[in-house]
Parts: sequence; structure tokens; C-alpha cells
Amino acid sequence: MSHIKPLYLTLEQLLTDRLFQIADFQRPYSWETRQRQDLFEDIERVSGLRSDQHHFMATIVARRAKTKKLAGRDYHVLELVDGQQRMTTLVILLKAIEKQLKKSDKAMAARLEAVLNKGNSEYALLQTNHSTTLIFREYLRKGEYPTVRDVRTTADIQLVSAIKECEDFVGTRFRREGTVENLLNTVKKRLGFVLYEISDEETAYTLFEVLNSRGLDVSWPDRLKSLLMGRAFKFGSQADIDHLQQVWKEIYGVVGTREYIITEALRFAGTLYLNERPSKLLSEPEAVGKFRERATSSDKILDAAAALLNMVKACERLHSNQRLCAVGKVVHTRFLATAIDLHPDLAEREKEDLQRLWENVTFRIYGLAGKDARSSVGDYVRLAWEVGRKKIRTRTIAAQMKEWVRFYPKTELLKVAKKQDRYNDWQDELLYFMQRYEEFLARRQGQKFDNEVWKRIWAENSAKSIEHIWPQRNADRLKNREDIHRLGNLILLPPRLNSSLRASNPATKGQHYIKTGLLHVQQVVDDLAGWNSASIEKRERELLRWAADEWSDKLSAQASSSGTRSAAGRVRKPVVSSMRARVATKARPRRT
Repeated sequence: MSHIKPLYLTLEQLLTDRLFQIADFQRPYSWETRQRQDLFEDIERVSGLRSDQHHFMATIVARRAKTKKLAGRDYHVLELVDGQQRMTTLVILLKAIEKQLKKSDKAMAARLEAVLNKGNSEYALLQTNHSTTLIFREYLRKGEYPTVRDVRTTADIQLVSAIKECEDFVGTRFRREGTVENLLNTVKKRLGFVLYEISDEETAYTLFEVLNSRGLDVSWPDRLKSLLMGRAFKFGSQADIDHLQQVWKEIYGVVGTREYIITEALRFAGTLYLNERPSKLLSEPEAVGKFRERATSSDKILDAAAALLNMVKACERLHSNQRLCAVGKVVHTRFLATAIDLHPDLAEREKEDLQRLWENVTFRIYGLAGKDARSSVGDYVRLAWEVGRKKIRTRTIAAQMKEWVRFYPKTELLKVAKKQDRYNDWQDELLYFMQRYEEFLARRQGQKFDNEVWKRIWAENSAKSIEHIWPQRNADRLKNREDIHRLGNLILLPPRLNSSLRASNPATKGQHYIKTGLLHVQQVVDDLAGWNSASIEKRERELLRWAADEWSDKLSAQASSSGTRSAAGRVRKPVVSSMRARVATKARPRRT
């Protein structure tokens, strides 16, 4: 690689006679406000230096794809391998400057517009990828963009946010200094880049790996992608390379800009490559190292990419389920859940039973017993590795999970949960707890569980759905002020109703509670008139008795039976209260 000669260029020189594109197998736009603010601060810093001083911005690695003729002029089309996030943001910034220039110097604005849109606007300076393509292209052409409310994907949200922040930055500079020409001069002539323009893809990805092994700020998933791409060029055919690019396109399509999903999947997949049963998850660098050891032939490279894609999909399924996320807040617990999800030899019913058991065991340990991320690490990681490597039977998987329960006995659960603050640090767990309780009450009453209401509750921020029966602002009127956040004083309501009732006296809330249709809410209606610390204590005691049975020492993969006579039977039946009866009678039409 000694023949590769890097070029130091200003942004103006970098953009001259070049067009840029981002392949679909690259990650979508993912810069956030923090990175954009760093860029703005760099520009502010260099503008305060001497006019002959530059600021080095970044290294750009690109593959020369082809030459394109536009309006009689030849342009080198470069496919960005490294630097696409910064380049996208700078092109947006140039468009924001052009829009401001139209107010003060139309000729200069026209020249800048010609840089951004080539050949009478038929071709953009930068071709983006994924869902951001249309928004980005329309912004370069017309200077128009949607609001954040009108876009859905994370990539589009970040792109629209970038446009808004760039325009705000330009507008602030214009108002403060009265000229945007100086800002354009700083951006074009005083921001420096090192460009590696490579003619073949193999060298481009090899160079990327070499540069980023020296500590540049690139994510480990991106490093892995370049590692596998470089190895594919070395060991594989063009069909293998095309397949690998398609796999990464699909990975980024699943992940979007939720970098945490691919990061987690990388650690999980890398840990499964270990030959000896581990006691902890690999770090990102360690996981990439395992992929590097394994990717020694074309087949192994494709197998590694497929393993990562499958793990990404499993992680995405788990993270898309807010209820399961409330249970699996600790990363090593999610490793086991995804290993079960991906086990190829388990029937769907077996997976469902094991996942339900995982849910029960995990919530008992981390939700009810209140253990932190240091607890049971080795247990979960070792079992997940055995599941993922198919070295263990279904019965053994279940038996091992049930064995963990004995370290967290029922007496400890009740002791930990009693008189605890279950609002400030237990919000997602509270939603999960109350949904399980609602499911129990529905089974007991022979009613169908209303999942639509709970979907709306989960869709909102937890705090918007948690209702304090005795309102927070009147906490001083309770016998014990700390009772305000206890389990017995908390219920779940649809978000808008919760907001409207926030400061109401308990005695006035009954009819609103009844209309929710939520059984655990309707249970408290007849006690509202005299609601006090004793009521909170009593309800908490009943809920904890039910919890001790629901997450008993003999945890099952199945939901509790509604016909079982147990501690759960001591919970008051959700019978129709007198207030509910009055409301129902009033609403019933008269016979004719």
C-alpha cells in the first residue's frame, strides 16, 4: 500500500470535479446534535485564527467508481468508504449558506448552487442512501424539507434535525456578524481533509481497516464491515462480494441508526464464537477480533455475516417489544433471550415456553429482588453460550433457569418490595408488573385481556401513564409522606386521562377509573372516598401476596392458572363495585 498517496485538500478543492455517493450497504445518516455541534465549534474556532491557518477535519477514504459527464464536464464519482457522515453534514451546511446568500449576494449564491447541483440540477453533489435519499435530494434542489413530526425513521429524523441545526447556525452567524460570505470562505478554504482516492474496492477497505486500527473514531461494527469486505475481495468471488454487500444493506435496513442494536448483536455473535464456555460477554473490540480469526475463507466470511444478520434481527425483535425490554434491561439477560430466539432446533412452542420462563426468572431477579447488572452474569452468559452452540436440551435449559430462583427466596422478594419507592426508579418495571396483574385478573374473571389499551400505555413515556391515586402535590397530607410512591398508591391509566386527573382528589376519580375498563384500576374504586396511608398499605400487601405467587419458587413457563386456589386467591376479586353498578344502570337504555 506504499504507492497510495494521500492528498491534503481544502473542502473547496475536495469538491472540485468530484461527485460523491454512499452505497446502500453503508450505514444511514446517524450523526446526532452532539457531533454536529462539534463541527460548528470547529468552524467557529478556525474563523478566529489567522486567515492563512487551516483546521484539519477528517480523513476521507473513497473508491473511484466511474466518470460522469454533466453539461459537457467530466466528474470523478467517488464512493465514500469513510467520512460519509461528516460529508453529508457539510453539504447540508453549504446548502444552508446558499439559502442565506440569496438574500445578500445572488451571484455568489448561484455559484454555490452550481456546486451542489450539477448539470442544471439533474445530479446532486452527494448521493445519499437508504430512506434519506428523497429528503436530502429535495433539500439540495429546492431548499425545502419536512418537519421532524412528518418523518418516521431515525435516519430521516436526524437528517431533518441536521438541516434545521445547520440553518440555525448559519442564521446565528449572519445575525451576529452581518455577513455570511465570511462563513462560506471559512468553510470552503480553511477546513482541511486528507483524501485517499483508491481505484479498487479491496484496497479501499484494507486501507480503512489499517487507518482505523490506529485509533480513529469509527464504530466497531463499521470496522467489522470493512474487515469482512476486505477479506471478501481477497478470498471470494464477485458473487460473494455482492452477497456480502446485500447482507450489510439488510443489516442497516433492520437497525436504521439504532447503533446499540448492531453493537449488542456484535458482542453476542462474537461471544458465541468462543470455544470455551465464557463467564462474561466479549467487548466490541474482542468480538471483532473473534470475527477476524474466523473469517479466513469465502464461506466463513459469508457465514460470519449471516450470523451477525440473524443476531441483529433477534436483537431488533427483542428491543421492539417494550414489555420484554422492561424485563431485560441488563445486557447479559438479553443474550440468553436472543440465543433462545435463534435456536434452530426448537419448535415454536418450546421457544415460547422458554422465553416465558426467561421472562419470569429475569423479572424475579432484577425486577422484584432489585438486583443490579453485576448479579448472575456468569449464569446467563454460560447458559446463553450453551443454547447458542446447541450443546444443551430444552429440559436442561429450563432446569438451569429455575435453579437460579433459589438464590432469591420469596421472603427476600417481599422484604425488598415492601415500602419501596416504585415510581422514580421502577417505572418500566411497574408497567410490566401491572400488565401481568391485569392479565391475571382477566383470566380470573374469564374476560378477554384488552391488549389495545396496554399498547397505548407502552407507546408513551412511562411517567405519563403512572397514576398516583393520592396525588403527589398533596403528599404532605398523608400520614406518612413517603407512602406517595409506594406500590399500593400506583395504577396505570391511558396517558391523556392520567394527565387530566393528576391533581384531583381520590374521591372524585371513581367514574373516570371505571371508564378505563382496566380491572386493576376498577378494584380501588370503592375505597377512593377514604383513601389514606392505611389504604395504600393494604393494597400493597395484597399486590405483593399475588406477586409472591406469580413469581413463586416453582416458576413455570406457563402463565398462572385462573382456577388455582393460592395466595393469589386472597386478592380481592374485581367484582362490580357499587359505583360501577350505578354508572352501568344509568347508561343502560330503558325498555320500551
